[in-house]
Amino acid sequence: MRKYEHELKVPYYLLFAPDEQEMTLYRHTGERYGSVPPDANGRCLVKELDIEVGLLDGWVRFWHQGILLPLPADLQHALEQTQRALEEAQRQLAETTQRAEKAERELAELRARSKNGKN
Repeated sequence: MRKYEHELKVPYYLLFAPDEQEMTLYRHTGERYGSVPPDANGRCLVKELDIEVGLLDGWVRFWHQGILLPLPADLQHALEQTQRALEEAQRQLAETTQRAEKAERELAELRARSKNGKN
């Protein structure tokens, strides 16, 4: 912590003790770190990013504008679902396009027969 505070002057420093379920967020004041007090929800604000950090279900989690940000695994799962849905929509579009093209060909044949029958 000393190196971050005095040499690097990292703006924020987060300490998390998972066994104790304790988290402390420190903000650099320009000279040293001071702890960021949690709000009524037990979250600490990172003002510059409009992000709150807090504990949820044993993990350090982040909120943006009060909305819990998903975990990477949740994002990956949602992406895979979206990709599957897109593939299905593309398959259905291809089938619909084929049916429409077939109907257009049949209609053109019917028109041609009708025209030939009138002549």
